[in-house]
Amino acid sequence: MRSGEGRGLAAAAYAPCVVQTVIDGIPVEIEVDTQYPFREDIMIRVRVEEPVSFPLHLRIPGWAEEASLAVGDELHGDLEAGTFHRLERRWEGDDRILLRLPMRARASRRYNNAIAVERGPLVYALKLGEEWKRVNTDQPHREMPHGDWEVYPTTSWNYALDLSEKTLEQDIEFSEHAMGKMPFSPEGAPVSARVKGMLLALWKMENGSAGELPRSPVQAEGPLKELTLIPYGCTNIRIAEFPTLR
Repeated sequence: MRSGEGRGLAAAAYAPCVVQTVIDGIPVEIEVDTQYPFREDIMIRVRVEEPVSFPLHLRIPGWAEEASLAVGDELHGDLEAGTFHRLERRWEGDDRILLRLPMRARASRRYNNAIAVERGPLVYALKLGEEWKRVNTDQPHREMPHGDWEVYPTTSWNYALDLSEKTLEQDIEFSEHAMGKMPFSPEGAPVSARVKGMLLALWKMENGSAGELPRSPVQAEGPLKELTLIPYGCTNIRIAEFPTLR
């Protein structure tokens, strides 16, 4: 976006993109190469046909503590989380900026003291097996490819997690995977988390959905099982708020 002073540019959101504009009569191209929000690094290339001075405003998310920035061999510190970092300089030729937004595990408390797992800009949900059923086949205008579908879990969903905010770094392990053609899908999730949980028999289905969350911490019996969480946007059936074990 164009920044408030009219000459600069502001990065309001990060994704692979190219912008071409003119500043003080000089053609400017900015290219962003990144696998954000699944990865921490954002590469920004600023290409100008002639030297020109203008500011870049780079959004530093509120969760990005200790973010760092390098322009060529120049290192920039003191990037304040929850602000736009102003980078003003004379751009010449082809300059490269590396912005790193450290993604650490976080947990937040939700309804009935349930816990939600977050990392960087993403919330994580339980990875579930899925069964897709086509419905309304006798209704008009439901012929393929315009069919209606329902999706049902084929694996257990009612788990209480064995983790705590105080020991979160030890209780949860994140792994990165190759970036495929469909990153926002259960099979193509580029990052996952492993946690331990226990089936919670008293948490049941109600009217086709997960029933009300029992208040945490909860008492459960049985073996601990290793569970996989993936980004919320990669899932089709979503359990993202979990009871925690007593």
